Amino acid sequence: MLYIWIALSAYIVTKIIIAILQLWDSWMFIRKAHGYTEICPSDNVLVYLVMPVLHEEPLIRSLYVQLYEFAKQLPWLRIVFVTTARERVGGKAIEPDTIDILLECLKSHPCSDQILHYHFPNAHEGLAEQLNFALVAIQQIQECAPDKAYVAVYNADSRLDLTALGWLHIFAASGFPVIQQSSLFLANIRPIIRDGSILAAANGFFQSNWSLQHEIPRYRFTKKKIIFRQLRDIIPVHCVGHGLLCQGRWKISPAGRSKTRPAEGLGSWRRSGFEGRMASGAEACAGRRV
Repeated sequence: MLYIWIALSAYIVTKIIIAILQLWDSWMFIRKAHGYTEICPSDNVLVYLVMPVLHEEPLIRSLYVQLYEFAKQLPWLRIVFVTTARERVGGKAIEPDTIDILLECLKSHPCSDQILHYHFPNAHEGLAEQLNFALVAIQQIQECAPDKAYVAVYNADSRLDLTALGWLHIFAASGFPVIQQSSLFLANIRPIIRDGSILAAANGFFQSNWSLQHEIPRYRFTKKKIIFRQLRDIIPVHCVGHGLLCQGRWKISPAGRSKTRPAEGLGSWRRSGFEGRMASGAEACAGRRV
């Protein structure tokens, strides 16, 4: 029995030490990359930032205004809002709803060449099909060569800044086929704690810990030179729907995934057929999800 306790204690101590080292390495890596401020030239690369929305009445107006300001400053950026017929299943639950507010914003702040709106008409399909509907429409635009067109997927509650978008554009202009931006869920921790939502704040810390301790170390591991190259090649990375940027033509497979929740996790994205190397440093973009 004593040996079992010794082995268990050694395992726990080892896990704690590894976790601390991973957290420290990821945090130093992010701090090193955080200093980027200058937006690089377009290099004929276009980035389509796709935002699927559903029942986002409290934030859709502020989100639109923020992205509208970004679009005016970044000629290579295209904003794509994707609404869905699921918004009005059983009639309007809220007046005005997300679609009404978005259409109002498009009229009051027009930017027809950089802000696009697609409406998915099928009320019985989920997020994957909603995104695929937009991806097919984007592929038909043909503003540039397929290898110069990138599609980024973000959630409606994302809060980006010019630094984050600049990092994505740098790696897109460098020709990386797949770029993953990890998130730290810390931007609004203080007001959440002040409101007494301790569990929500704890979840923000937990999700941020996952990014620092699991996602980023896996990306960095694939770039390191190790003796057993085969081991590096078979260890999977953790890709999520939020902050994923891919080159050229691609679709999301809805197989084996909930139709009512955002696509998240390696299994969902592996079935999509993504191939190519990860961009070292792209996961350290400064944008933080609120």
